[in-house]
Amino acid sequence: MTTSFIRIKDIEQNATGKKYCACYIDDGHFKMRYFDKEERTIEQIEENEVDVNALLGLNNYTMPIQGFADPFITACFITDDLIFIDLFYNNTLLHYHFIYDCKKRCIKDNKIYNREMKCTHKNFPQKSFYNDIDNMVHIFYRQG
Repeated sequence: MTTSFIRIKDIEQNATGKKYCACYIDDGHFKMRYFDKEERTIEQIEENEVDVNALLGLNNYTMPIQGFADPFITACFITDDLIFIDLFYNNTLLHYHFIYDCKKRCIKDNKIYNREMKCTHKNFPQKSFYNDIDNMVHIFYRQG
């Protein structure tokens, strides 16, 4: 029997409400699934699951804070096929973010950004929002 420690908080939807994504952490592995309203097989689900740790070369040392539902990773749709993903890797206090292209199944333009945070291991992103007027993503962090 396999056991996991999974934290997931929000399911995001695109502007038309026809596509969805969910970010979660499973025993230190950051992941993202994107989907629509069509039924899928287990193979199709696994094929469209994004292993963020593998994309960024991270180990599985991040564990969420006991008593919080937050998985330390959030996402928001920029377009129907582009998803902004951000996470806090608390092992090194680094914030990462990038845009994932669902059609091409890769990080857009291979651009990964990271920033060392001046904080504690108890900080994490709580929500991200895309502002289409300014073409900007806003990320809200817990401070503690």
